[in-house]
Amino acid sequence: MPKHSGEASHFINELDAAVEAHMGWVRRVLRCAVLGTPPSDDVLDPLAHSLCRFGRWFALNKRNLEKLDAQKMQRLDIVHQNMHDAIRAICTEMLAGRGGNSADLDVFEQTQSELVNLLAELKTRVLANAARHDPPT
Repeated sequence: MPKHSGEASHFINELDAAVEAHMGWVRRVLRCAVLGTPPSDDVLDPLAHSLCRFGRWFALNKRNLEKLDAQKMQRLDIVHQNMHDAIRAICTEMLAGRGGNSADLDVFEQTQSELVNLLAELKTRVLANAARHDPPT
């Protein structure tokens, strides 16, 4: 885990970029739903959670993240996958000409909210950890 402000800053920048890419993915999914255009493979693939930028970033950093809080990182992994699974289910129904299932939308909304909260907690922990290890200037 990053122990100094420079390392923490780099780590946070990478995390922010991965999260922003994921928010861009959510906007693209919304456009698919509203405009009726077919989604790309990063939505429909059963392993989409590991293909998105956040998923790749998380996989690369998972071992170090688990040192902070293994249980929360496991939850983050599950929530992220469940969010992708819910969107895939919604898009699959729409592509088949059926309306989306409200239960799938509920799962998406709940998991997206939880994902954002878990990421905010992660960011706070990384910054706190770096502050504890940085020498006073």
